[in-house]
Amino acid sequence: MLNTKKNKKIRRNRIIYLIQENFLVSVIIAVAIISMVISGIVATEHSRERGKDGGTKTTLVKADTINLAMFEPRNFNVYESIDEDIFYINQLVYSSLFKLDKNLNITPDVVSKYSVDTSNGEVNISLKDNVKFSDGSDLESSDVKASVDRIIAAESRSPYFVYASKINHIQINDSKNFTVVFNSASDAALDNLIFPITSAGEYKKGESFAIGSGPYAYSGHESGKTLKLAVNKYYYDGIAKLPIVFNIVKDRSVIPGLMTMDVVTAYLNKTQDADSIAQDKKLKYKKLASGELEYLGFNHENKYCSNSKFRIAISKAIDSSKIIKYNYAGAAVTSDSIYY
Repeated sequence: MLNTKKNKKIRRNRIIYLIQENFLVSVIIAVAIISMVISGIVATEHSRERGKDGGTKTTLVKADTINLAMFEPRNFNVYESIDEDIFYINQLVYSSLFKLDKNLNITPDVVSKYSVDTSNGEVNISLKDNVKFSDGSDLESSDVKASVDRIIAAESRSPYFVYASKINHIQINDSKNFTVVFNSASDAALDNLIFPITSAGEYKKGESFAIGSGPYAYSGHESGKTLKLAVNKYYYDGIAKLPIVFNIVKDRSVIPGLMTMDVVTAYLNKTQDADSIAQDKKLKYKKLASGELEYLGFNHENKYCSNSKFRIAISKAIDSSKIIKYNYAGAAVTSDSIYY
């Protein structure tokens, strides 16, 4: 059985269009990245008119909404949807105990402190005091327990079941402190605690728009047309500046045209010729490292691979720079998280 211990990880670059010729965005709208931060965005548009000297005068006008594009989702339920767009949108709507940073490393989200008991397979967690759901209620230990129960109830339909299924139970100590008890000591890893947390109250099985504690909250959906996110005024890590409207499209190829009509502020393009399209449409763009990666794994049951020195030797022998140059034509970066 392959033991997927992470080694030299290589992540492909993707391209996101940031700014149409008449838009300015002060912070990257990183819809490709698992952890999305839009709290600092200010979008502006400009109008053009002839000046007295015959030249063009530009007037900047602050926009009041961020407009993005998406496909019509098949399922909005946070614990059951496998739609890619919804997965990323939910990073804005829901907080989690831990999250992945831009380098794919685990970092606390709503957790103030924690300790791991590897011998007993337990993680002791204390929640931050200032985290609230979008309805103003506090995020507490009971909400975490309810979230785990909902994921387990969804079983394999949930993309988070692979994490929650490793949890035996959650022992609540008080409203802000609890212990996660795993099925086995080897499962007691922070990587298994990155699922979305929903409010324990006001939730029904199969609900599409459950209450979360992220920087945004679902505020409206018109099938085939728009999905709206309102600012969560209770968000603990800084209030977002603008609401977001996702314009639902059936054909991704029409999006560049929508940008020229000011219908879409930004979008993600994963195609090989993305930069050429941006240049042709006179769109400003930014290359981002994606969440896709390749890694080296060792079978620890093999008599050779069970030796850490052998694993280190193999790992050191790999030339990541050449792999990036010749296999990915330079469109990749290294993200080293080495565990021998």
